[in-house]
Amino acid sequence: MDNDVPGTDYCIGFSTCVTRTIQMVNSLRTSAGSHERFMVIEVFGRYAGFTAMLPTMAGAANRCVIPEHKFNIEHLTELLVADRRKNPSRYSIVLVSEGAMFEGGEMVFEGEATDAYGHKKLGGIGEIVGEKIKDVPLNSTTARKSTSSTRSSAISSAAAIPMPLTPSLPWPTATSLSISS
Repeated sequence: MDNDVPGTDYCIGFSTCVTRTIQMVNSLRTSAGSHERFMVIEVFGRYAGFTAMLPTMAGAANRCVIPEHKFNIEHLTELLVADRRKNPSRYSIVLVSEGAMFEGGEMVFEGEATDAYGHKKLGGIGEIVGEKIKDVPLNSTTARKSTSSTRSSAISSAAAIPMPLTPSLPWPTATSLSISS
């Protein structure tokens, strides 16, 4: 379902996952816009970020974080702030694959229990990202420098246009949701 089976072009359930993710994000978009928030949505993807990347490319989200590359929370926050500022409804959405990892960190597991194949159950990275976004201090000099520089491809965007950041807008709150289709 994650579209991560070696030697194949397509996995059963993948298109349903992408379609459902796009539908859910579009349903939640009104809430994000009416409250002018960041929306962090965790989706499937232990080792492959296709379930986050394709809906983002289709316009469902502003950014996606994938497990293939570790990401920097400060840089992600700066990009989300820039996306939020250029959006007339003042919100920004990021899709986070369940296997995504912070720079210097490891995968986030729900507990110690394993499935029939011995894999620990993933879950919670979306909630952690939502909490850490609130803790990132917004320094306009750092934010301006970071959005204009080239960074790792860990944070993908459907339309990454660097925007100057100004500290005049109120700091938005983060909303975390875990979605399993």
